[in-house]
Amino acid sequence: AEKSQRRLVNLNLLGEFIHNTLKEILPISNLYISTIDYDNKQIHFPYFKDDFHKKDSAAFSRPFNNNGFTEYIIQNKKIINSTQEELIALAKSEKLELVGELPERLVAIPLKSDGMAVGALVVQCYQSSCDINEDDVELLRFIASQIAVIIDRQIWQEKLIENEAYYRTLVENSSEIVCILNDYGI
Repeated sequence: AEKSQRRLVNLNLLGEFIHNTLKEILPISNLYISTIDYDNKQIHFPYFKDDFHKKDSAAFSRPFNNNGFTEYIIQNKKIINSTQEELIALAKSEKLELVGELPERLVAIPLKSDGMAVGALVVQCYQSSCDINEDDVELLRFIASQIAVIIDRQIWQEKLIENEAYYRTLVENSSEIVCILNDYGI
């Protein structure tokens, strides 16, 4: 379990690194990464940087909201590349709750692993001069695919650590003899 624990990625630090790198090449100052916990019906925000939000970069969670925008991104598994007007129209047509200041431009990309959405990468721009083109969206799509792989690996590592601890406790506290035999009884 110790080896597995050492390899877990800090998504807050990863998000900060990605954000700082992207700011050098794209006109963005607001970015968040979200993950979904299907078992506990929670949305986690391991990295969150927004000019109009008080929870800057500190990780936080909230309950799953069927009408939430982040949940919509994750459930529909489609990229959203919208202006403020398009975002308002989408919110009305899908009955979504938009929280906080509305950006002039938004690019939201679901984080998918093996066809299943595990979160979202969202870039928001509050200036009307924000110019994000299709090449930029393609770059964000690539970054999102790599974040999804990292999150998927992290989920498996956490499960491995839990299972390892469970079976270690089971064997250590067993009053029976536990051994592994091959087909020849050795």
